[in-house]
Amino acid sequence: MEAVKSLDDMPSDVVSKVLAFTTPADAVRSSAVSRLFRAASSSDELWKRFLPSNIDEILPRAVAPIEFSSKEELFFRLCDPILIDGGNESFALERSTGRNCLMVSSRDLWITWGGDNRYWTFTSDYESSWRRIREDFNPRCKKHRLVLELMYLKPE
Repeated sequence: MEAVKSLDDMPSDVVSKVLAFTTPADAVRSSAVSRLFRAASSSDELWKRFLPSNIDEILPRAVAPIEFSSKEELFFRLCDPILIDGGNESFALERSTGRNCLMVSSRDLWITWGGDNRYWTFTSDYESSWRRIREDFNPRCKKHRLVLELMYLKPE
């Protein structure tokens, strides 16, 4: 096997595999190093590693279709939250690490006395991600239980 004399002689798929052990932010930064790193940092195989393994299950749940031409473009589109499951949840990727972020509407939460208007009510808040938010009238009764499907969580 012949030794590599210059970094530019290395195959870009090898560089992509090395970059896959870094973070999305590092992969983007590395594109400034050379043409080889620019090609490696834009490969679909690299960006596929930064996307959640269950992305094919998440995308069909989006309220609006997500259009993309590459895995890198999909990654950055998902860095801005998308509504899923009829608009009751929001999914996003953290830009620098690729970690999953899931926000759940208060309507999807089971809350003690949640159906009793003496303790809770839904109000409009136009600054919120959700059109209606749950307002608490009795701060002493805050037993909240949240059950998330573990499929959203990315293994460490």
